[in-house]
Amino acid sequence: MRLTPEMIIPAVAFLGYGLLIGFILIRRGIPESTMWLLAGYLGLSVIWTVSVGFSLAQLSAPLLQWDKVIVYTGTGMSIALLLLAQAFLQRWRNALWWLLFGGLGLVAMLLLDLDVLQAIQVGPWRVGGLWLDRTTLTNAIPILIWGIFTFALLILSWQEYQRARSPLQRNRIRYLILAVALTVVGDGLYIWGISACVQIAPLIKLGGAAAITYATFSHRLLDINQIYRKSISYIMITLITVGIFLLGILLPSAVFHTTWGLSTTLGAALVAVVLALGYLPLRQAIQNLIDQFLFGRSYEYDRILRNYGQRIVDILNLERLTNVVIGAIDECLGIERGALLVTEGGDDGISKVRLKPYAGLGIVSDRVIEFQGSSLLLIHLRLKGLPLTQYDLNFQSIFKKARQEELDWLQAMNMDVFVPIRAKERLLGVLAVGDKLSGDPYSSADLELLSTLADRTAVALENARLFEDLMLLNDVLSQAYTALGKANRQLQEMDKLKSAFIGVITHELRTPFANIVFSLQLLERYAHENLPPEQREQLDKLAVGIQSARTMVDNLVTFASFLSKQGELRLTWLDFGQVVQDTLLPLKTFAEAKGVALYTSVSEKLPSLYGDPERLKEAVHHLAQNAIKFTEAGGKVEVQCWTQDDVINFEVVDTGVGVPADKLPFLWEGFTQMADPLRRGVEGMGLGLALVKYIVSAHGGQVSVQSEEGMGSTFGFQVPLGGPAHQGTSLPVRAVELRR
Repeated sequence: MRLTPEMIIPAVAFLGYGLLIGFILIRRGIPESTMWLLAGYLGLSVIWTVSVGFSLAQLSAPLLQWDKVIVYTGTGMSIALLLLAQAFLQRWRNALWWLLFGGLGLVAMLLLDLDVLQAIQVGPWRVGGLWLDRTTLTNAIPILIWGIFTFALLILSWQEYQRARSPLQRNRIRYLILAVALTVVGDGLYIWGISACVQIAPLIKLGGAAAITYATFSHRLLDINQIYRKSISYIMITLITVGIFLLGILLPSAVFHTTWGLSTTLGAALVAVVLALGYLPLRQAIQNLIDQFLFGRSYEYDRILRNYGQRIVDILNLERLTNVVIGAIDECLGIERGALLVTEGGDDGISKVRLKPYAGLGIVSDRVIEFQGSSLLLIHLRLKGLPLTQYDLNFQSIFKKARQEELDWLQAMNMDVFVPIRAKERLLGVLAVGDKLSGDPYSSADLELLSTLADRTAVALENARLFEDLMLLNDVLSQAYTALGKANRQLQEMDKLKSAFIGVITHELRTPFANIVFSLQLLERYAHENLPPEQREQLDKLAVGIQSARTMVDNLVTFASFLSKQGELRLTWLDFGQVVQDTLLPLKTFAEAKGVALYTSVSEKLPSLYGDPERLKEAVHHLAQNAIKFTEAGGKVEVQCWTQDDVINFEVVDTGVGVPADKLPFLWEGFTQMADPLRRGVEGMGLGLALVKYIVSAHGGQVSVQSEEGMGSTFGFQVPLGGPAHQGTSLPVRAVELRR
């Protein structure tokens, strides 16, 4: 078979279809239903193209009429293209009904061709003034089926284009509309019947098949509008360049009136120089002018980045940073809305991340979302660092496994592009921008610009977020400080009330106790001569109890006076060693009664001490009495006193029960018992050690304690001799046992 000129273009189209079929067999990666529909459509297109070529070459084949094959395959292509469009758009609306309708149409065509109506003696029919016979129906039914399916395809494409929210999705549908348009044009040229048009028709329909194949297999599609604009730009640049060339040739001839050959040579030389030196800058300037005047908006990449870095470098407020960042993007791209999604608490690169939106333009939801550490979306943003579009989320199969809550949150943001802001694979935030005001999808250059701006924003965002955290921490600390101050004032007021209450009660108790003691003394004088021994013994116990109660009241009075800072010291120079001896003598009886040995170890010739003898006597008394009280029979208590560095050191060492470690920090507080009184049979109000601390502190000294439960304790204090600056020396010590 010889290739005729009429078959050249159909043959080229045939080879093109072969390449498309090979491409889909190698590439795959799409849903199986879409794969089979596309393969079926391309197969029908191959048969249609071959039939057109053979028909143009007037080649005959046994049992085949090429015109009939063209009609059947053309009708089948219109059916297959509608079903393929439904699969492409994932809108399987009434697909089975359309398939059934198309199948019935093909069966009807087949019956007419086989002349079945003539065999069963049916028809013709009269419709108004028109007779519908076999020939009329044979020609009308294919056109009717083609028209219905083509019209349904156009309606479906337009409705989905209007419904699409994402510019990238609308761009994808534009490819489908382009494929439909080229197919309709190809069919129209064939129906026109002119030989040249019939020859071109397969090539035009090949363009439609290539468009639908490219859109089906490619996720990232070239922007059709951008292709259209660049084509116009290149055409205009070419025309301007040709104009410059012609002007360079004709102008010298018109100006210098030289011979044509010389002028042509000079003009060609001038054009060559101009094009060699200034073509690239001139081309870029012309491109910018065309973009600006024909398509509205353009931007200079380097200038935007330079100005952007200068604008955000010193911003520490997140709201202001958001406004500047989104404002800069709006200036160059023209967007409907934008926001900065900032990580709360930072990102360690492993754990979950919380994103808080900061609106920069338009209405933005302020709901905070938490992405799990294993989230597919978080891994994409954190590790890959690539822009993520809403189109990706809707159509890429990998994101079908993402958490629905995260997908819903991103969908509710109503943004088109999400660009991660990272630092060393840590996610600092996300730059979220909405659709362009122009309705165009974001080109690769736009996405590159957004990624670069996100990288430039990382340092400023980190500084602003840290500053925000510091301000928040400062607010928390200020509130805590205010609350602590208020609580401290309340505690001071309560402490004053407590001290006043204790003072009032104890002062009121002193008078009754004085009367009781006076009456008791009278009874003791009378009882000594007139009462029997048993009653005198009971009276002695009563006297001891009253004295103990009076001591408690006196301690309360002293404690209350120190709490209210009204405790006065009657200062004088005194012999502290004598104070110790005088204080311990009355305790001898108490120690003997318990079977405890009481020792003293006092330095000889202690220097005089400037203090209150009665208060210091109370301090010595409480420490020594406590030691005896908490020491079992057979134990010992040793009282030590010496000077060192102008300080009087006083200690009481016992072999008693000791103090639990958990109670040591609270021993010097009021109403605190050193031991469990229910278990050890010890009475008292727990004011002794508190009084010791107040007395020692009033003298400018310090208290101390060392104890181990079950091993004994050492209580003591240090009091300066005459003031903090006074120096003293250690003196030799002699031990004295207080014997029975």
